[in-house]
Amino acid sequence: MNFSAPKQLTFNSVDESSFNTRISLAGSNVYIVYQTLDDATSSNSINLIRSTDGGNTFSGTEQLLSGLQTDANDPTITATGKSVYVAWREDGPFSNSTGTLFFAKSANYGATFSNPSSIHPMDQFSQAEIAVSSKSVYITFEDPSNRIMLAKSIDSGTTFGSIKIVYAQTLAGSPNIAVNGKIVYIAFSTERVPGDFDILLTKSTDGGGTFDLPRNVSGDTTIEGRNPDIALSTNVGGNAVFVAWSSFDANVDVFLAKSTNSGGSFVVDNVSNNSGFSGGPHVAAYGTNAFLVWPDTTTNGGMFDIFFTRTI
Repeated sequence: MNFSAPKQLTFNSVDESSFNTRISLAGSNVYIVYQTLDDATSSNSINLIRSTDGGNTFSGTEQLLSGLQTDANDPTITATGKSVYVAWREDGPFSNSTGTLFFAKSANYGATFSNPSSIHPMDQFSQAEIAVSSKSVYITFEDPSNRIMLAKSIDSGTTFGSIKIVYAQTLAGSPNIAVNGKIVYIAFSTERVPGDFDILLTKSTDGGGTFDLPRNVSGDTTIEGRNPDIALSTNVGGNAVFVAWSSFDANVDVFLAKSTNSGGSFVVDNVSNNSGFSGGPHVAAYGTNAFLVWPDTTTNGGMFDIFFTRTI
């Protein structure tokens, strides 16, 4: 593979560090959102930088999406057409387990953003995820009571309706979301048995109005699942649905559940299946094929390398 020379996008002071990056593309526009820690003020901010020529050049001017002197963390971003949507968590004191979900949007290719809006309390150590379909903007997150929640806007993020509880039966977290039209999938991890986490998937066919009973896609209670990622692709038989996650049992492996009938049934495989630590997978889909990437310690004496595979 060939790559362009790496570009330095931030030029921080000696007191600043930037990390927790996310990226989204829309046409020739490249949007990168990240978190910046200022050691001098012990504050974290959410910033964005953009390119309008496919990443050849960047604006050089950071946009501050959160306020100064905040504790803003873990941004996520989605872009489509002229619209750019960013969500993040702002935390209270460390002794308090409650954070707050914040949101900002741009309707002009990221040139300017709305003022940040507070949407709902969320768990202080969780991350929100965004999905968009036409004018519908969906944000899923974990609330301070370890429930899976969904915020939805039907006017491109200008306003959000009532927050919906998607799952509240057992302790749950790490939700992820994928949308195709009015079909909404949310995957999450839950401790249904003390000390044993499963990966559940729930589906809505009415734009998040109602959800079906969650399906255990990890399939085997002896396989502990954490940190799911989800991807959709449309094929002749309906939605191909892929859910990837990390197991945390005697060995840490990456698993993938695949459905080619809109989540009606799944086949589960151990993708990494090695002696190393294989964690934090991300999955993308095209047609009926899944593409996976994850960090792995198998070949480098306990240090992480990046592994990739695809279904064939």
